[in-house]
Amino acid sequence: MRPTLLMAVLACLCFMPFGVIGQEVDNCDQVKAVMSTLDRYHFKPINYSAHNSEYVFSELVSSLDPYRLYFLEEDLKEWRTFEGRLLDAQGTAACQFVEKVATRYEKRLQEVGQLLEELEAARFDWKQKDSLRFSASDPGDHATYSSDKAQLKLRWTKWLKLKMLSQMSDSSLAEGSPPEAVIVQEIFTREKCRLDRMIKRTEGSEQYVMSLFLHAVALTYDPHSAYFSAPEKENFEVQLSAEAYSIGLDLTENENGELLIARLVPGGPAWKSNELHQGDVLKKISSPGGKQVEILCMSANEVEALIMGGEMRVSLTVKKANGQEKEVVLLKEKLVTEDNIIKSFILDGPQKVGFIALPGFYTEWEDNNPLGCANDVAKEILKLQKEGIKGLVLDLRNNGGGSLLEAIELVGIFIDEGPVGIMHQKEDKPRFLKDMNRGSIYRGPLVVLVNGYSASASELVSAALRDRNRAIIVGTGTYGKFTSQVVLPVEGGNRAGGAQDFVKVTTGKIYGVNGGSAQQRGVQPHIVLPDPYDAFYQREIDEERALENDSVIKKLYFTLPPKLPAQELARKSAARTMLDSNFIEIVVFQDSIEKLERKETIIPLNPDGFYDLVQQDAYYSLGSDLQKMQNGKIKVINHGYNEEVLRMDNFAREASQRWIDNIQEDIYIDESYWIVNDMIDLTR
Repeated sequence: MRPTLLMAVLACLCFMPFGVIGQEVDNCDQVKAVMSTLDRYHFKPINYSAHNSEYVFSELVSSLDPYRLYFLEEDLKEWRTFEGRLLDAQGTAACQFVEKVATRYEKRLQEVGQLLEELEAARFDWKQKDSLRFSASDPGDHATYSSDKAQLKLRWTKWLKLKMLSQMSDSSLAEGSPPEAVIVQEIFTREKCRLDRMIKRTEGSEQYVMSLFLHAVALTYDPHSAYFSAPEKENFEVQLSAEAYSIGLDLTENENGELLIARLVPGGPAWKSNELHQGDVLKKISSPGGKQVEILCMSANEVEALIMGGEMRVSLTVKKANGQEKEVVLLKEKLVTEDNIIKSFILDGPQKVGFIALPGFYTEWEDNNPLGCANDVAKEILKLQKEGIKGLVLDLRNNGGGSLLEAIELVGIFIDEGPVGIMHQKEDKPRFLKDMNRGSIYRGPLVVLVNGYSASASELVSAALRDRNRAIIVGTGTYGKFTSQVVLPVEGGNRAGGAQDFVKVTTGKIYGVNGGSAQQRGVQPHIVLPDPYDAFYQREIDEERALENDSVIKKLYFTLPPKLPAQELARKSAARTMLDSNFIEIVVFQDSIEKLERKETIIPLNPDGFYDLVQQDAYYSLGSDLQKMQNGKIKVINHGYNEEVLRMDNFAREASQRWIDNIQEDIYIDESYWIVNDMIDLTR
């Protein structure tokens, strides 16, 4: 679900490894090197026009100051002289611009630090009728920067009021909530600490601004090209991998902003140490050399990312339930990343139907013969087939993609070799993407479940199975990203200290076996099920720099199987959903929510007005409740293999039960089950 504007305010495809190349270069040369690499490999290189330069300018300034809390009008006026010439061939204008912005950025951060000290000493007047204005196209208050420091102080006053009202609103729902004075102090402490972290960045202000600038340059080519520093590239790989080195714990935050251990992964280093427990408060993180990392104002996600990306040996200091502080040293191990584990269950009703959820396409980069998600799905199907399933539901909802190779391999599980799509790369003829393996693992009735967050590799799978008459696609239109990317080292040199830069480059466009493309348009399901938030999904077509939709001509040399009875299945599904109370309410909800959607949100900065807006905004959250079924007609059970494993692991059994409960009440999985039953009846 896309968060609402108020909620937002408050709150790749394949990788090709290359060796480190070149010599150390300065920032100016690095701009040239990044642009040169993008130009050489990108499917559709940009021209270095003033218009594209203006886009880079806007993107950089917005990324540094999205809510216009630091820069003044005079800053933007001074920088305008660079606005139309940041993409000059030599990179000198860009280098000078970054240096000026970084110096001014550091100065403004220091000034805001002093401003926070002044505001902390003052009292806020809650009776004053203040408000903040936010729009979908411009997150800043109104559409301008502050004209002077006095106006900036007023904007910060409003911003802090917004944060305080938000936390007070949340606290009012909890027993024993802290008094207003405590909340105010917490807000100021966190803001000052956050500001201090920004000022004292390890890489320095200029390097930080340069990284954002290079990322803005990459975005000028298309929404999926990106600049990566070496640590960012490593994180990118971890996201596409089923395994990562970890100490095996999850963190959360309590009402006081303290970081707590929420869960220990069974068998992981933290679990095996027997020195850490759920509920321990994390106080310190230290490196092997004893250097302490400041975590006072960091979020749970930030600390988890810090631990994941840091050194192999980690020292944690925690406060136990009895108040004692204890230091525990852990060595990371390679653990299965839970978010990417393939899970399968049996939907048991008139027919036994298998259910597999695939949240992402992962692979193991370092293995010479990598086995990724396609191999894991195949193993789950074999387990389900032993239980005598008559059909299968493959859930690709919210699957943002990943490895292109794995997507091709996954399609191959369901077809007997041949094309699954077409790839068109720069200065090359379109060529088929093929499943090279004869035979298939599963030949029975198949439903693929998708939504507006199904993207990239998951769209290739959906389109291929649809175009090959192999599966019925159910849900809502997908995201619409039919392009492929590779991660390459920047050609021409390394940064000072030997650090290698990388770029993720869009090198090709993907087409279905019939030559059509889902780029921007998305894969359209055979059977559309009403989704309360479908109108609010941010899709590829909403991206300013998205590559256009087109088609290619490529002759097919294989025979397609008979078409599936999609129209009859859609008719039968509609007959059910039109009488289903959940789907009826969703349709009514869709009509109502469109009337509430605002291009602009004005947030009152007084307790009564703010609470009224929160109550109205909370209407959006009703959509998730409408998608939950109270009494399903089918039973969700584990297959035999899982039962054997769960007998030996109480934690795994608890996690499995949570999955079963979620599947049991999911109206889309329930309807997919009945569609599979109809397929079985119609194809007998």
